[in-house]
Amino acid sequence: MGLIEENVIAEPTTEEKLEATEQKVKHLCKNMFEHINNNHSLIWDLVWNNKLGFTPQEVIDTFGTDAKDLFELSDGIQTLAASACSDYVVKTTPNEYTVNPDGTVTIGEPR
Repeated sequence: MGLIEENVIAEPTTEEKLEATEQKVKHLCKNMFEHINNNHSLIWDLVWNNKLGFTPQEVIDTFGTDAKDLFELSDGIQTLAASACSDYVVKTTPNEYTVNPDGTVTIGEPR
């Protein structure tokens, strides 16, 4: 009787295991890139296109001396994205800005 007989499932070959591993790594890399890119876009809009009506300077001022870190992180993410994806478009801030010695950032004139 087929229903009560033990079903034997063949163990995947080494090649099949490697292929599955490769596909999983590719999938995770793609998801990671999309997640980072989406979050970067959300942060960008919160700073430069704030829907609550705050100016970029008002938003940046909330970071105090950590504002420099936000700009360095943004630059790093864009550098990584551009190196990983040939059609990635690097965003240029719509305004000039100055990173001050204390880590605060001053938003300047539009570019």
